[in-house]
Amino acid sequence: MMKHPVLLSCLTVLSSLGYAAAVHAASNAPPPTQSAPEAQATAGSSAQPEARHHRGFYLRTHLGGGYRRASTTVNQQDYRVSGGGVGFGTAVGGAVATDLIVYGEVLCDVASSPTIATPSGSTQVDGSTQTFFAMGPGISYYIMPANVHVGVSALLTKLSLDVNATTTATTAWGFGGAARIGKDFWLGQKLGLGVMGQFTMATMKDSQPVDGKTPNWTSTAATLALEMTYQ
Repeated sequence: MMKHPVLLSCLTVLSSLGYAAAVHAASNAPPPTQSAPEAQATAGSSAQPEARHHRGFYLRTHLGGGYRRASTTVNQQDYRVSGGGVGFGTAVGGAVATDLIVYGEVLCDVASSPTIATPSGSTQVDGSTQTFFAMGPGISYYIMPANVHVGVSALLTKLSLDVNATTTATTAWGFGGAARIGKDFWLGQKLGLGVMGQFTMATMKDSQPVDGKTPNWTSTAATLALEMTYQ
């Protein structure tokens, strides 16, 4: 049996108080700091890539194929020129807001060896071309991050028919419009390649009167094309 129970009790109490103080200090200690390389690695792993948008200078060009049709009525008789061919165009402009583009563009749709239909019948004329030319302002909006764009244009338009490289018929300048939708894929920081669908419609007066009346031509064209953009 111990001879000093009071001393033993005091030592036990002091030991308990020291352990409690150590636990309290450990719980309130600041967390260990990261070294500079560790902090940079943590920040890099949590950073999100910046979303890409269309800003600044804008250039778009397209080339594809489709169907073109022009028709008129003279003395209650219908005339039509139609056929397949190529369509191409170029637009140059810039962004007025993020992903909102305004531009001026030039379009050309050509039907090779079109079918010419008259009241007496229809025939395909080899060596002939029907050309639809248009120019005017347009606006497009890009839906990001899908990089899908939709746009419309207001156009000055003209139509001509050439046979064996000689212009046999033409219209005066008229008015029309174009609507398009496309999808682009990034090839680099500024360059994109995609596909576009476009529909144009216009009305123009013939350059020559017939029986004292000037026929009015209506032209439509649908084009599916590859496009390249730079912005």
